[in-house]
Parts: sequence; structure tokens; C-alpha cells
Amino acid sequence: MKLLLNVEEACSFLQMNERTLKSGLISGTLDIGSAIITKVINNKPRYKYHIPIKRAEKYMGISYEDFLKMR
Repeated sequence: MKLLLNVEEACSFLQMNERTLKSGLISGTLDIGSAIITKVINNKPRYKYHIPIKRAEKYMGISYEDFLKMR
């Protein structure tokens, strides 16, 4: 059973572009996961994104499996 979505899968499921998803996770305004700073290069943070499938499903009101069947 899949527990996490990667950014690409989450964008497709949540029907938003990558920039919106990442910005929402970084700012904390999108409550489906989190963005963790993994390193800083030239004063620019690099992030890793943690998107639990259960939180994304709750946000969308549909299971990820059902979403994939509809595609």
C-alpha cells in the first residue's frame, strides 16, 4: 500500500501546478503535507516534500485509488 505521494503525483491528484503545491507546502497554507529544508546553497533553501496520501485524500474527498480509476 502506497503511503506517500511524490510532487508529480500530488499535482495531478490535487489538480494544481507544481509551483502552487510547493509554495503552499513551504508557507504552510496547504495542509496536506510539509516541506523540509534539506540544505542551503548560496542562501537558497532546498526542500524535500512529505505528502501523506491520507491527508491528500481527506483534502480532496476521494481516494487516490478511485482517482486513478477515473483517469
